[in-house]
Amino acid sequence: CHWSGIAEIGVAIPMYAVGAIMTTHRSRKVLSILSVLGIVFGGLAVAFPTRLIGVCPTPTMICSTVMKPALIWLGSGAVGLSGLGLALSVKKSFVKNLNRVSQFSIVVLSKKITVWRGI
Repeated sequence: CHWSGIAEIGVAIPMYAVGAIMTTHRSRKVLSILSVLGIVFGGLAVAFPTRLIGVCPTPTMICSTVMKPALIWLGSGAVGLSGLGLALSVKKSFVKNLNRVSQFSIVVLSKKITVWRGI
């Protein structure tokens, strides 16, 4: 638990800096780079208690009951919000093309499903 907590502090400080810088800059390029860093730091926040270092093996310890679920939720939230920031910071043409691709894949999948059902 101790080393997992120390590692999380090491992730939280740069993540705080990334968030602070994201609130002050409006450049799309800076926001996209910071969003990628936020995704990496959020992934590390989830990976330390789950895979890399772990927590106490006793399921009743506060590490397992409070710290691990909280870090998983907060890290996942950081990844999600950073992903949203990345999506909003990319060029509009990329988003428009991505929307076209997603609509096309929905149409293709719906046709394959109807063929599979025999309709």
